[in-house]
Amino acid sequence: MGGRRPSDDELRQRVAELESRNAALERQVARLISDRRELIGNPEFRAQGWEIGSGPTEAQCKTAASRLKGRGRRWNPANAIAISTIEAVHQSRLHTMFWSLNGHPICQRQKKRTTRR
Repeated sequence: MGGRRPSDDELRQRVAELESRNAALERQVARLISDRRELIGNPEFRAQGWEIGSGPTEAQCKTAASRLKGRGRRWNPANAIAISTIEAVHQSRLHTMFWSLNGHPICQRQKKRTTRR
């Protein structure tokens, strides 16, 4: 590790630059949030029982992806989308609503069989 050690004055100047940069970023973030306040409904979301942090979303992505990966697993694009959708619906606990809106595949197959006869 070569090089000289910075002087106290250089360190003070660097700290002042960083503090100035941080203050500018803080103002920018505050402006961004205040401009979009009506889009941020955290109290309403919490009242609905919805997750508002990024942790659950990141965990969901990891879980859904793990269903596709693994030794010996091979997926064509259509089946990968299908299994990812089913996993996401299951993890979100919205399966009842999903199937009522989209129809359950088994029920659809049975309907097709009965209408053909």
